[in-house]
Amino acid sequence: MREVATIQGDDEDLKAAHQRARRVVVEVLESYLPAFIGALAESGLGSEGQAARVERLVLAIDGVEVVRGLEERGRPTLTAFDGSGDGTLKVNAALLMALDPVALADAFAPTLAQILGLSPTLVTLILRLRDDQQVRNLAGQAARHAAAKPVAATKIPALVRWRLERFEARHAGLLAGLSGSALAFDVSGREPLMRALASEPRWPEWFDVCEVPYLQSAVEAAGAALQKTPWARHAGALTELLWECGGVSPRSALRQAARTLRSIPGVDQARALRLVAEVLAEGATPQGGALDAWPTYAELAQSWRDLLAQEARHLGSWRAAHDTSLELNVFDPPCVATGLSEPANLPWTTPLLCWSTRERDALRDLLRGMERALQGAAAPVRAGQLGARAFEAR
Repeated sequence: MREVATIQGDDEDLKAAHQRARRVVVEVLESYLPAFIGALAESGLGSEGQAARVERLVLAIDGVEVVRGLEERGRPTLTAFDGSGDGTLKVNAALLMALDPVALADAFAPTLAQILGLSPTLVTLILRLRDDQQVRNLAGQAARHAAAKPVAATKIPALVRWRLERFEARHAGLLAGLSGSALAFDVSGREPLMRALASEPRWPEWFDVCEVPYLQSAVEAAGAALQKTPWARHAGALTELLWECGGVSPRSALRQAARTLRSIPGVDQARALRLVAEVLAEGATPQGGALDAWPTYAELAQSWRDLLAQEARHLGSWRAAHDTSLELNVFDPPCVATGLSEPANLPWTTPLLCWSTRERDALRDLLRGMERALQGAAAPVRAGQLGARAFEAR
């Protein structure tokens, strides 16, 4: 794996800056790359031209060099890209650490535009999209109106290598987290797989490649590492989970992981989801589980806030005095925060992220109904019994 960032000794500031830089790399190459490729195609650039520019982007940001200070014409600057030389991208550690963590990638818009040959305004607008669906819609819209067909990820060697290296690192990280010991698999099959992928029209799904030696080796290593854990019979499912995480945003990857984990009984699904979030983050701050960090949970988050506000008007500070957790988290079972266990057709002990859209909407409607019931209640309802006796008579 290529790691060329400048980190000297035990300098914690440089290490933290390097982690932030890695976060930008992952965000750009997994969350926003489809929209950038769509924009290149819409500009009329052919497949070879698109591939060349994306190749340059991958090499530049994956090999980013974090330095203590960076100046341009005597003034501090965040980035410096050597477009006429070896394509080196340098990042100013001090300025990087001063940025709002929520908008790290936004600050790289001018540099990304320079590397890709796109309008800085267009790149900025793309990077400001926070919803995965919006990014996919934009990429699809660009593809429909493009003068040339968007280039496939398989036609970009640096991107293929980057994705496979990410898969290997995530595989090792997840196995270490679940088994307590690191066990890497034989990656000698990577180069043959890269050559085979070059002829594919799209990035393959698991069932297309699950029998190639490279991935069979990964499954075997997972089985050996997990043999004394509750995950022993699920080495293939976990390896598939990590393969499907490639090329999508962390939120999309976690949603896919949640669907897989729901089908595996008798394991700690909540812990596994948090481990997946950690390995996807590449050492940076993992994707959080708070509802506000997930646009698709906005309505549920609002319903929960409304219920808590209504409950507080009736019940005062009872919850605070009893140190009861009020936060709904997509990585945890909803029963933890709500105290609910009915209706029985909802999977209360399963992490919220594993719930289907229908089940999530049913929970939203239930919370709304409870909020309306509290609003019209003639007498206070004892806190902590949201789903129990207080509502049985209604």
